Amino acid sequence: MPRAKMATRVRMILAIIIAVIMLIPVYWMATTAIKSRPDAVAAPPKLIFAPSLDGFIGLFFDRSQISPSELETYKQRTDLSFIEQQALVRGMKILGPSKYVGRLATR
Repeated sequence: MPRAKMATRVRMILAIIIAVIMLIPVYWMATTAIKSRPDAVAAPPKLIFAPSLDGFIGLFFDRSQISPSELETYKQRTDLSFIEQQALVRGMKILGPSKYVGRLATR
């Protein structure tokens, strides 16, 4: 009986090790999705970074740079959504949904 339990434990440990190894690419993709561009392409790879939604904002929204005077006006507004606030940190304003998202909705 102890030999059967030992074999079961060894198989369980091997299964866990294989699962962890197979999940490394998923972890890598998920962390790269929330990295800023410089952090995502850094060599050697950065393991500690400040999360950023820039990639998602760029994918889902059209945006444009704003002038310093317009930036000050925007900073005083209290009705900005979370996404608009994130774009404002980068000196940009949201113009609307991106053309990419519009094409997905019409398919």
